[in-house]
This record gives sequence, C-alpha cells and structure tokens, in this order.
Amino acid sequence: MKNLILIGLLYFLSGTGDFIEKNNTKTPPFDYMEVPSFVNQQANFIHYKEQLTPFFEKLKRIKNGSKEKVHILHIGDSHLQAGGLSAEFRQLMQMTFGNAGRGLIFPYHLVRTNSPADFSTSSNVEWRSSRNVSVVHEIPVGISGYSVSTSNANFKIDLNVRNKTDLFNQITILGKNPNDAYAIEFLNADASKLKADKINSSIGECFKLDEMRTSLSIAASRSSETNVNYTVQGILLENTEKGGVLYSATAVNGATYSSFNKSEDFFKQANALEPDLVILSLGTNDIASLNMNPDWVLGQIKYLMEQLKKQQKPYCVLMVTSPDFYIRNQAFAKNSIMLGDMMHDMAKHSESIAIWDFFDIMGGAGSINKWTNMKLASTDRSHYTAEGYRLQGQLLFKAMLKAYEDFEKQ
Repeated sequence: MKNLILIGLLYFLSGTGDFIEKNNTKTPPFDYMEVPSFVNQQANFIHYKEQLTPFFEKLKRIKNGSKEKVHILHIGDSHLQAGGLSAEFRQLMQMTFGNAGRGLIFPYHLVRTNSPADFSTSSNVEWRSSRNVSVVHEIPVGISGYSVSTSNANFKIDLNVRNKTDLFNQITILGKNPNDAYAIEFLNADASKLKADKINSSIGECFKLDEMRTSLSIAASRSSETNVNYTVQGILLENTEKGGVLYSATAVNGATYSSFNKSEDFFKQANALEPDLVILSLGTNDIASLNMNPDWVLGQIKYLMEQLKKQQKPYCVLMVTSPDFYIRNQAFAKNSIMLGDMMHDMAKHSESIAIWDFFDIMGGAGSINKWTNMKLASTDRSHYTAEGYRLQGQLLFKAMLKAYEDFEKQ
C-alpha cells in the first residue's frame, strides 16, 4: 500500500511556500496519507457542528489577522498519550491557523512511561510519582493525569522540544511549591542563567523569558531547611508573540472518565487553562467489560462535563466515540455502539457539544480487523500503529477543517 499521496504542491516551506486561497483565507497544502477503502470517508464529518460556532468564530478572527490565542484541551487515554494522533492533528491545525506554542507537556520520563516523541525530559534526581488510574494517589494528581514530587533540596529538570517551530517564551509550571519554599531559575546548556520574570498567573508558577527557546533546564533550590516537597503536575509552553492554536493534550494509559473525575486538582487546573475547545477521547476503557454498566458510564461522563462547565469562560466540547476493538479475542462493538448512542443523545440536548463518530468512520463493527491487516492497528486489535494514529489525526483535522469552512460559507 502506498503510504502517502501528494496533495497540492510537492513541498510546504514554512513562511515562503505557496498557499491555496479559499474564502479569503490561506490554507497550506498538506501531505495526506492514502485512505483505505474500508474507511467510511462519507462519515468523516462533525455532527452538530453548529455547536462549535464560538470556537470557529475565534479561528476566523485569527485567520483574519487577530493575534488571539485559541486553546484546545484534548483529554484521552493510551490512544492519546503516545502522541501520534495528537501530534498530527496539532501540527495540521497550527499550520492552518498559526502556532501559539507547544502547549501542555509532562515529564513522562520521570514516571518511566511512554512519551510523545517531539520532546524529551530528564532530571538529576529521583522522583516519586502518582497517576490518576491508581486507586490511591500518594501525590495529588492534576491536569496531566500524572504527578511527580521530590523533597530534594536541589533538583534540575532538562527540557528539550525537538520541533524548532515550537518556540516558547513563556513557561508555566503547574504543581505545588508550598510557601514558595523552592526558588526557580532557568539555565542554558552551559549552566548560565536565563533572564526570566515571574508573572502573576492563576494556573501555576509562570515565567516570561527574554528570548524564544526550544530547550532549557528548570533548576530549583530550597530556600529553607524545612523538608517540603516540590510537585510537578504539568508544564505549559507558550509563544506569546504569536496568535494561533495552543494545543494541550492530557492522557494516561488505561484512563477512564472516572480516572480524571477523581483527580484532586484536575478540574481546577483544566478550568484555569481556559480552553476554547475541549476534545474528549475517552470511553474505551470505560466500556472494556462485557458487564458494562451504561448508567455508571453515563454518570461519569455527565459529572466530568458538569465540573468542566464551572469555569467562568464558556467553551465547546467535541466528543470522540469509542472505536471498534477487541480484548483477549472478545469483541466490544456492542458496547462502542451503546456509548456512541449515549454521546449523540447528550449532544442533541446540548448547545455546546459536537460529535466526531470515529466508530462509524473507521468502518463500524469488525473494522479493527481490517485496520490490523493493513498494519494500521496493532495485533492486540485495540491499539494502533504509528501510521494508524497518524491517519486518525488527519481524518480528525479534515473533519474539523470542513466544519470550519462550512461555518465560513454561512
């Protein structure tokens, strides 16, 4: 199978490449993968797209030259944590509407779990950790679904963003620094200090750098002899000089709706981020039981939505239906259909929820076998290969772009 087909021009050169004019906006050409025939491309659209109007209005202002930032918060499980789907969707959105920064990241290396490939982290000390899927949280869990903590009087976290277009000049550390016991500074690779001004923020400890960066070291020293812990629950990287899309993905392997619901600091931090669009790619682990309790799952979904809506700023929601999948040779298509029906029913009775029906798009019941045969899904018939996640990211972007273009025509 050909992996790629060329769409538009052969190359997209950032800043100098040609663009396609459409509806008084400029959209770059993209290299899209070839879509297999078993994928239902006719189903690849946003249901109830009119309920994303506030999000589209902001995108349009950005396309017309506004320096605004539109923040997308994408919440998910193992399908999202590895970063394949989210990286493809984020990059396509930012190529189209502008790059306002890498968004939320977490030092997964300190938890010894898998991480998106576009950034790396390391530290000179050992950290204790917690994750939201655990029954007991030794450390309060926040926006990232993971948390790390240390009582070491001096520590350093090295951070490197590999995509050179993901420049940032503002960094916010979400977590806990009791009584400002730890003094934070930022270092170059040669250990020289970077100039950074601390600014007020409701999200966490926020610092404005005097230059754009793709890498630095976070260095901390405890100013008192009191044995207190410094906790990191996430790191937000922003480019404040550009308008465009700021995309933050938060995901935990094995996570369910209830995993995020029981996270101590999740809702406070999620609301502080003030997202314009929340994408929910959860549900697969909630329904991965032949004895699924639909009322329990629905209750967890509603609770999460109610807590997120407590933020002052209104936002839109895009819910992604659960895919077709198998666990230990057991098919769960029936549960996926049931969950999808519940999501559609919620959207019909809402003014701010839209649906991307991936179960239908991927081909419906039994389609995971076709994805596996084409090496787009793993042999466990539950997860996907790198190419499979990349294709999903492209399909989601195509559906989002089509919905936006329909909005512009109106």
